[in-house]
Amino acid sequence: MIGDAFAIETHLLTRCYESLRAVDGLDLQVPYGVIFGLLGSNGAGKTTTLKMLTTLIRPSSGCAKVAPSPAVNLSACASWLLLRLSL
Repeated sequence: MIGDAFAIETHLLTRCYESLRAVDGLDLQVPYGVIFGLLGSNGAGKTTTLKMLTTLIRPSSGCAKVAPSPAVNLSACASWLLLRLSL
């Protein structure tokens, strides 16, 4: 279950595109004040994960929290920034 102890937290976060599972049951906990790098090979789901955390796309299942708010309620500012970074 997601609480308030972490700046970013996901539980079983999943995103499917037809038959492709881009992110599969991601459990992630990033404490406040930590610089965190999301690394992986091409096609590993890094961009899809960031898009879900910034509400550009909805997860197929699971849940995510960024700062004190559920990711689905973040402001459009995060989405605008991600688009400007061309992710």
